[in-house]
Formats: sequence, structure tokens, C-alpha cells
Amino acid sequence: FSLLLPALSVSLACRFLLPKLNHAPDSVLPLEIELRGNKISLTALRDSGNTLTDPITGAPVLTAYAGAVLPLFPKELDLKTTDFRSPIALMERLRAFSPRLIPYRAVGISNGLLLSINCRVTINNRTSSMPLALTPTPLSDGGAYDVLIGGM
Repeated sequence: FSLLLPALSVSLACRFLLPKLNHAPDSVLPLEIELRGNKISLTALRDSGNTLTDPITGAPVLTAYAGAVLPLFPKELDLKTTDFRSPIALMERLRAFSPRLIPYRAVGISNGLLLSINCRVTINNRTSSMPLALTPTPLSDGGAYDVLIGGM
């Protein structure tokens, strides 16, 4: 019985208190992405550990789940999220968008390439042109955000 009461207390605390914990203030924010007149609104997570930059310009790169940004592309391209698993093969289909490859490293991945395109991005009423790297895997396990922004 002496172990049952503390175990029950910890279990209840985890059940009712942990879901109330949230991201730090201003770490999850809305943004708008525009590509050739098509616009979508998404939610981004400001990730202070995200140091992904364009190797040529040094500009910060947004990382987005490809499935969330598919509406930006013309329907005739018939893009699927799985197409982004082979970014080099996809470059030819997206040639009209001047795609580039961005090298990256992540936990458990020594290196890789993400296909990126330049988009107009509006964050907090500030609009700028930024590279948008597209990943075939969701960035959030619960769907709270679809884009990662570096600690900028």
C-alpha cells in the first residue's frame, strides 16, 4: 500500500497536469506562405536549435512538411508527399519553380538533402522571400505545427 499511493499520485499528476504544459510564449506562431499567387496559412514552431541555412547565401531556411504545402503547387503536377522522399528526382518535375537542394543533418541522420523553393513568407505582418525546404515526414507528432523556423 505504501507504493500504491505515491504511484497513483504520480499517475494522476501526469494525467491532468502534463497536458496543460504548452510551448513557450511566442514559440508557436501563424504564418502565411505564398507561391505564384497561391497562399496557405500554417502554424510554425520557433526552434532555437534549428540552424538550417542556405549554404550559398547563408539565409535562414524554413522547413515545412510537404503534405501541408501541396496546395501551393498546381494540381497538374499531381504531387504527393511521398514524392519528396527523392528530392533529386523531383527537381526535374519542379524545374519551373527553380528548386534547390539544401543539405542537412539531424538526430539519427548523418546527412541528407531537402528540396527547397523560394516563397513569400509573412510572419507577424513582415513579408520576405525565403527558401522553404520540404520534408516528406510530419514535423509535429500531434499536428500542432507544420513548419519549423530557426531561432531567428
